[in-house]
Amino acid sequence: MNIQRKVLVVAAHPDDEILGCGATIAKHILRGDRVTVLILAQGIFARKEDVGRKDLLEALWNDARAANQVLGVHDLIIRDLPDLKMNAIPMLDIVHMIEEVSRRVQPNIIYTHHHGDVNTDHQAISKAMQAICRPMQGSSINHVYAFEVPSATEWNFRHTGQFCPNVFVDVSRTIEKKVEALERYQSEIRSFPHPRSAEYLRSLAKVRGGQTGFHAAEAFELVYARMHERCNVKEGENICSKKQGPLSQDALYGDRIILRSITKEDATPRYVSWLNDPEVNKHSDYRKRDHTIEDIKAYIDKIQNNPNAELFSIRLKENNEHIGNIKLEPIDRFHERAIIGLMIGEKAQWGKGYATEAVRCLEDYAFGKIKLNKLTAGVYEQNTGSLRLFEKLGYVREARRPKHGRGQAGFVDLIEFGKINPQK
Repeated sequence: MNIQRKVLVVAAHPDDEILGCGATIAKHILRGDRVTVLILAQGIFARKEDVGRKDLLEALWNDARAANQVLGVHDLIIRDLPDLKMNAIPMLDIVHMIEEVSRRVQPNIIYTHHHGDVNTDHQAISKAMQAICRPMQGSSINHVYAFEVPSATEWNFRHTGQFCPNVFVDVSRTIEKKVEALERYQSEIRSFPHPRSAEYLRSLAKVRGGQTGFHAAEAFELVYARMHERCNVKEGENICSKKQGPLSQDALYGDRIILRSITKEDATPRYVSWLNDPEVNKHSDYRKRDHTIEDIKAYIDKIQNNPNAELFSIRLKENNEHIGNIKLEPIDRFHERAIIGLMIGEKAQWGKGYATEAVRCLEDYAFGKIKLNKLTAGVYEQNTGSLRLFEKLGYVREARRPKHGRGQAGFVDLIEFGKINPQK
């Protein structure tokens, strides 16, 4: 499990991904993010003399693999749509091809082509991405950026639809990685003054950096951003001064699940049904009352404005299904400790190991990201499943509180578990 952002780069042709955001990809890799690159078209048969040359196509794809390996890209996916013919392919086919990858990757950030590029394949992909990136409830996508591709973006000499960058990424440390990656494209790189040259890339990075106070930068046009609600801001108060959300565009990823900071959009009838189900909440201290959506929204609002609490929805990677919640509350910043709370509300998902995976993800965040020294959990003795879970994960029984809570057949003991950060 890693605490990382999921990045998807959608490009038309081999080398577009390097030209458009190669240095930013390298920066994501250094940060620990997971990057997937999807290239849709063959990238070579637009040249009449090369039509049908499968040896050249294989060589280009090998160059693509080598270039992306230089950057450290985790997954490179190459399709074989025909060059400069995407406008003749049904748009829905292109959308489905991209959507299949997006659903699997569940990206938080997407980089893709600008709608004003002179290349018609770039335009087609930009149009298809409008369908992929619709800001739907529960979507993992929080930021979408359009990049500039030298020899395609700046050659739009019209007065409308031109690239207007408003996001600049400092790539002073990674611009040479971009140049090195482009040099792996032996059939695509050119000598200056061609835009696909090492000198041009360095010069463009200096210009973009000079625009924004960096030694080198890559420029993007923000398509849209979704910011999850993390606090209420009062007049004269710094934004998020009450609580700086750890995952404004991140999530915690396990092998099969995603932990995402909860929002009021998660207050659904399904969530309410969990809290009102006697079988789900039989070990909960909140079982002796009826819950409503308004109750849940009020609770989420309280959590979001509490600097010492973090509440995450537990979602399945395969279909984004919300199956439960997990939290750290309270978080004691001085003593560097927190208490874990957990609920798998969807009974169809019981017994599949999702609770174990969720606790492990939360541990990675608590011990690795916010550097807590200790995690604790309180489990009623009759809750044998949770007892086994925490023991399996290496939590130690530290205390027993006799007759600490009311169970179904009288008062029951509470077992207190603890685990020390192994890195401290």
